Amino acid sequence: FAVIRGPESVELVQAKRGLFEFKVNGEGMIRSKSRYTVTAFAEGRMRRLTLKVGDEVTLGYILTEILVGQNYESLRAGTAGVISKILRGEGGKVERKEPVLEISDPTRMEVLVELQPSDAEQVHMGDAITISKWGGAEPLKGVVTQINKTQITGELREIPEDIFRKLGSRTQVEVGIQVAQFPDALKLPIGAAFKSKNDWTVYKVEDGRARKKRVTITNRNNEEVMIGAGVSDGETVINHPGDLVKDSVRVTSVVLK
Repeated sequence: FAVIRGPESVELVQAKRGLFEFKVNGEGMIRSKSRYTVTAFAEGRMRRLTLKVGDEVTLGYILTEILVGQNYESLRAGTAGVISKILRGEGGKVERKEPVLEISDPTRMEVLVELQPSDAEQVHMGDAITISKWGGAEPLKGVVTQINKTQITGELREIPEDIFRKLGSRTQVEVGIQVAQFPDALKLPIGAAFKSKNDWTVYKVEDGRARKKRVTITNRNNEEVMIGAGVSDGETVINHPGDLVKDSVRVTSVVLK
């Protein structure tokens, strides 16, 4: 017996002109440009730290105490700032010069990101940076200030006062760098275009049937593709065609989006 399928239900999307942004993405490390590591001044027994990441301290603030011989002596902050790392929080024996905690200036923050060589080649000084998954509700913004082969350094703008409290022990963040911007690009959702052999392709609908058409893609990001040729402004194509949609297959239940 032959199974005859009815028309496939598809969803159409429309090619539209608008702003297209091209970004390169990578993982980065966020930190202060001004950091100070507090170390034990002598061998002894240290009291447990009661400070937490995000706590503010002033110059000379008593961080904890170390028992040296028969006397406890104060371990003090050598600079004002915010606790950015706890390197040794528990009490007990410490060695001289053992790192205890890090104090940072929260007003001078930077991000370091390592990119693939092909991505790093596209980055320019002053490119906009977006930092996500850092602990806050809104992404952090910055600009590229240094390019060293595949390592990109950026400076943060409009830094939240409680940045270290929200970062906590997190050091890795997700970074997007905007390397190109096209204000009047012809674009489609990324799900509408797919590779067929070596060509980018879309499905148009003609006389109730899907028709495979070759297109030129000049740029793409995680959400959209930028069309160079093959689709006109306002023209509709099938979004996420799936395996059941083939060239000449009948389609129906079209939804414009």
